[in-house]
Amino acid sequence: MVDCRRRFHRKNILGADETRALPRIGQVFGSNPSASKPYEEALRDGVRELGYAEGKNVVCVRRYAEGDKSRIPAILAELVALGVDVLVVTPTAAHAAKEATTVIPIVVPSHADPVKGGLAVSYARPGGNITGLSSAIPDTEAKRLEFAMEFMPNLKRLGLLREAYPELLSAPQITAEENAFEAVARGQGVTVQVYDLKSLEDVQTAMKIVGRDRIPVMTVFISFFTILHRDRIIGGLAAQGVPVVSEGREAAEAGALLTYSPDFFDLWRRSAAYVDNV
Repeated sequence: MVDCRRRFHRKNILGADETRALPRIGQVFGSNPSASKPYEEALRDGVRELGYAEGKNVVCVRRYAEGDKSRIPAILAELVALGVDVLVVTPTAAHAAKEATTVIPIVVPSHADPVKGGLAVSYARPGGNITGLSSAIPDTEAKRLEFAMEFMPNLKRLGLLREAYPELLSAPQITAEENAFEAVARGQGVTVQVYDLKSLEDVQTAMKIVGRDRIPVMTVFISFFTILHRDRIIGGLAAQGVPVVSEGREAAEAGALLTYSPDFFDLWRRSAAYVDNV
């Protein structure tokens, strides 16, 4: 695991008469409180391990986008206006956070590639006010496909289900992950059929199309939308008799056949060290 780590020193932008007794950690989650809870608890555990007790020597200000990325800029503007000492944000909110402030330190717990994503100049010296942990593991896509082919040795075709918002699809780390998966599939002689989701209505439509296309196995790319609606998506595929290969513990708990990825919850727990450095 490669870290992009840097210590930050925040300027006093509130003036010399600042009287706030406790430091404040602003947290931005892409989903709702229920879906975000495991990440929230992981970060809380990490903060607690470093000697912080919420309400006693630190204050946490949490906000949830409820699966709607258009809400993130307003959420960040609110937290910046509140004068939080540090922002902890989900990877998909990282660019919006970078645009929201150049002063408040930003911690991104699990970005796939902060350098290619344009968040950091390099891993050793990220520059700017962003730091965090990288979740990139070489050959993850290849291993995920390899596991799928162990279950289906004669696999020649599979589906790829993804959230289809333009800004997400154009994000460098998302594009790189999808391109890598499709390249590995082609190398194994497997054709990839892409299914796009923009709304809940699209989920139902996709289920019908997948059944019509007789897709033997589906890989689900994790994002705000697919995490928030994972039970409906993975359950709907199961009803069609389509096994799911995905990433993250949430997908496994929702009924995916197999998942292979870094332990994102552990990355969120470890990110507390970067908050502590601030």
